[in-house]
Amino acid sequence: MKTNRRLQVSPVSKFESLISRLEQIRREFYRQIPDSDEIDQNTFENAINEAQTVIGVCIAQQLVDRCRREKGGRAL
Repeated sequence: MKTNRRLQVSPVSKFESLISRLEQIRREFYRQIPDSDEIDQNTFENAINEAQTVIGVCIAQQLVDRCRREKGGRAL
């Protein structure tokens, strides 16, 4: 009998990999476009920072949810 086993990755790991990917995108942007318009750089930097903030909030929420489940739903 064949079993279909899939590697389960925690949601936190997925978010951490997204943050790493955003850092890689940031480095590539500045390496490829070193003298782009300052407005474009600011817009790009703001977008990366906002994305990382949202991802950070999601990571924190995942951790809080997991702690609540482990505590049986009691307040932390």
